[in-house]
Amino acid sequence: MIMFSTFASSVIYISYGALNEEFAIWLGFWSVIGIIGGIHLVETLIRKYNRQSIIVFILCLVLAISAILVPIFNGLEVWQQLNEDKDIWKLTSICA
Repeated sequence: MIMFSTFASSVIYISYGALNEEFAIWLGFWSVIGIIGGIHLVETLIRKYNRQSIIVFILCLVLAISAILVPIFNGLEVWQQLNEDKDIWKLTSICA
């Protein structure tokens, strides 16, 4: 499902002309390297400790980090927009 969702999102960005293809390829390459390394590391830890729960702990850690960083970065972006006297309450259309 994640692969399908990512592919669909990429098609939408391409159709809007909002995708930098060179950056997408670079990011995709390093993502594949990270995925292969992560799978190898998790398999090694599962074999070493004989516990499947390591996957749950890793997912909880990623979720916790996201729960902390997303509001921080979005808050910084809103703060920057406020300093530039932009209207942060204005609704915009994706079609415009």
